[in-house]
Amino acid sequence: MTHGEAQSWIVDVHGERFARWYDDGPPAWPLSDQERSEVESAYRSVFVTAARAIAKWTRPDVDAVEDAWRARIKARDAASIHVPSADYFGVVDAEKRSEFTGHQFVYRLGHATEAARCRGHHQALASAADDWQWLSERGVPAERIAASIAPAWLKQVESWSRAPIEPQRITVPPRLAEAMSNTEPASFLSVDDLVTAHPDLRPPVIHGLLREGETMNVIAPPKTGKSWLVLDLAIAVATGRPWLGRFETNRGDVLLIDNELHPETTANRIPKVARARDVPFDQIARTFYVANLRGGLQDLVSLGPYFDSLQPGRFRVIVLDAWYRFMPADTDENDNGTMASLYNRLDHHASRLGCCFVLIHHATKGSQAAKSITDVGAGAGAQSRATDTHLVLRQHEEDDVIVLDAAVRSWPPIDPVCLRHCFPVWNVDESLDSASLRREHSRRRTHVEKPVKAKPEPWTPGRFVRTFVTGTPQLRDEILLAAEDDVSNAKAKQLLKVAESQGLVHRWQRDYSDRVRFSTEPPPITEVGP
Repeated sequence: MTHGEAQSWIVDVHGERFARWYDDGPPAWPLSDQERSEVESAYRSVFVTAARAIAKWTRPDVDAVEDAWRARIKARDAASIHVPSADYFGVVDAEKRSEFTGHQFVYRLGHATEAARCRGHHQALASAADDWQWLSERGVPAERIAASIAPAWLKQVESWSRAPIEPQRITVPPRLAEAMSNTEPASFLSVDDLVTAHPDLRPPVIHGLLREGETMNVIAPPKTGKSWLVLDLAIAVATGRPWLGRFETNRGDVLLIDNELHPETTANRIPKVARARDVPFDQIARTFYVANLRGGLQDLVSLGPYFDSLQPGRFRVIVLDAWYRFMPADTDENDNGTMASLYNRLDHHASRLGCCFVLIHHATKGSQAAKSITDVGAGAGAQSRATDTHLVLRQHEEDDVIVLDAAVRSWPPIDPVCLRHCFPVWNVDESLDSASLRREHSRRRTHVEKPVKAKPEPWTPGRFVRTFVTGTPQLRDEILLAAEDDVSNAKAKQLLKVAESQGLVHRWQRDYSDRVRFSTEPPPITEVGP
C-alpha cells in the first residue's frame, strides 16, 4: 500500500490524527507487522480463555454470549468520537466548510488491540453456542458435547493459540462442531464379552411388540381412530392389563404428550375409553399423565430440555401424538437423513429415561392393501427402518373393521389380527379373515368399442362442382361461403380453379363492369350485329 493510500485511512483534525474506520478485524486499515502481531496475540489470548470457560458448560451460556456482545459494542463506543463533517472530509476552505453540516464518527488510533480482545471473547462464546445448537439439532446429546466434544475442542484451541503468528496471514480458530470426529476412539467388544455383558433381551413392556428403550410407530389413515386405539394401549400399560386382550403388558406410568388435541378433548376421551374397558378411574388417576401442547409451538428439538428434566424410570411409555406435529419447522418428512436424525434423538431420550416411545403417524392416501408393512406410512422409508416396531392399521374389506399388523425387531413375527370398531374402542374379531384387505376399485371406465368411421370421400374438382356449383350463375364468394363448413377456403379456391380449367364450370360476365360468376352451364353466345 502506498503512502497516499495509507493516508486515506487517517483523518486529521487540527493536527490530531484519527482512524477513519473502526478496526474490528481483520484489520480494516493498514497496520505494521508489529501492530498486527499484537492484535492477533490479544485475540488468541482471550479466545483461549473463553474456550476454557466453554469447556465447563453443560448448556450454552446465552447470558454470557449477550454480555460479550455488549462489551464488544461498548469498546467500539469508547474508541469513537464525533468530529465536524468538514474536518472528516478534509475541507480547509472557510466558505466551503459552511456547506458541510453535522458530524461524523472517527476512532482513536491504537484501538485495534482492545477491539481484538472484545472480538475474540465474543466470537469464542457465540460460535461455540451456535455449534452446540447445530450438534443438538442433529441428535448429539448435550452430555456428549459437554463430556467429550468441548474438551477435545479446547485442546485444539490451545494448540492453535500457541502456533507462531504470521502478521500477513489470518489463521482462524477451530470450531466446536469440527471437534466431534476426534472425541472418541473406536470401541468394540469380543463376542464373548458381548454375550457375557448382555445375556438377556431388554425387559418387555408390551409382550410381542415392544421392549424397554425401544420405539414404536402406530400408522393408520387419517381419522381411522388410531388415537383412540393408543389411548386404549396407554390405559392397558398404566394398569398392567393385556392390550386388546391379546398383548400382555408390564405395568408402568404412561405420559401422553399431545400436540394435536385441546386438553378439554383429551379429558373427555380418556374416561370414555376407561369405562369401555371397565377400568375404574382411580386406577389411572395417578398412573396416566398428559401434557397438551397444542398452540405451544413445541417440536422434538425444542422439547429436549423437557425430556432432560424427567427422571430416568419415571415413565414406562411416552406417547407422541401426532408425530408430524413434533417435526421441526421446515422438516421434510420425505428426507431419510432428516428423519433418521429425529429417531436418533428419540433413541437418546429413550435410552436415558429407560422408557419406550410410541409415535402416532398417518398413512398416505388411498388403499394400503398392496403395500408391505414397512412401506405403510407417509414420509421417508427411514421411519419404518429406524423404529423397533412398525405397527400398521389397514382397512378390512368389511366396514368398521381394521387389520392390525406389525414388523418387529426384537420379537418373533406376529400374526395379523382383525379389530372391529365398538366406539370408543376396538375389539378383536377372530371370525374375520385378516387377509381380506380393502382394495381400491378401478376408476377406469369400461372401454366401449366405437364404430370405425368410414373414410370420407376425397374432395375432387368434380365432387366440388356437384356439391356447391349449380346451373344458376353464382359469385365466387357465394360458392366459397357455401363450402366453408366442409372445405377450407384455400382448398375451395384451388378446386374451383381446376374445375374451370377442366371445363366443369364456366364463367359468366355480361360486360367488363360486371362481376364474374360461375355456373355448370356455359353462358349464352351473344350475336353481334352487322
